[in-house]
Parts: sequence; structure tokens; C-alpha cells
Amino acid sequence: MKPNDDDDEPAQHPDSATSSLHARPAKRLAHAIADFAAIALCSVKFVATSFILVLGAPIFLVLLLAGWDLPLLFTALNDLATHYLAAAPMRRLAFSQDTLALFVVATALVSLIRLPRFASEMATLFDHPGQK
Repeated sequence: MKPNDDDDEPAQHPDSATSSLHARPAKRLAHAIADFAAIALCSVKFVATSFILVLGAPIFLVLLLAGWDLPLLFTALNDLATHYLAAAPMRRLAFSQDTLALFVVATALVSLIRLPRFASEMATLFDHPGQK
């Protein structure tokens, strides 16, 4: 996207004033659609990477505690699954709700930490010099 796309229009004959009136709203609409698409793509990237960070952190921590030993990791996961299946339904429900709450809180914290950088990236992306 160029900063001053309005300067790129060819000089028009005075009789073509009506075509000029229709060209400017179409150009504004195209810019609005392009800006919306850019915002949507950047937002989806922000949300997806936040979820990946939150979902990958527990795996990283468990691997770190297991000394990067994958058989030990899968043994611990098997133990957790066995205890989960052996628990009473109310305890399973409580564990699921606690896990969901932890996921929501962790996602919110990661998003809050990353939000200032995301906002500055969006500001620089849509900084159009020469336009007011």
C-alpha cells in the first residue's frame, strides 16, 4: 500500500467529473477492505500464537522436569490418565474445570503481556504518512 495513492490517478478531462466522483469512494472502499483484512490477519496471528504459547508451556515444563527423557514423560502422562479415569465423576469434573480455568487465566496473562507489542505493531502498520 502506497501512502498517497490519490496522487497516482491520471489527470481527467473536465467532462469526466462524474467518473471521478465514483472512483474516489471505490478507492476508499478498497482501502477499507484491505485495512480490515490486514487487521483480521494480524489479530488471528496474535491469538493463534498466544494459544500455542499457552498450550506448549506445560509440555516444555514437564519435559524440562523429566530431563528431556520422553519415556519418563509418557510414563507420567500414563499415570495422570490412570488416576483421572479411576477418580469419581465429581472429582473428574472438578479437575476439568480447574484445568479450564488455568488455561483461561494463562491465556489472558500471555495476551496481556504480548498486547503492548501487538498494539505498537498495529500502529506502525497503519501509520500513513501524509494523510490526516
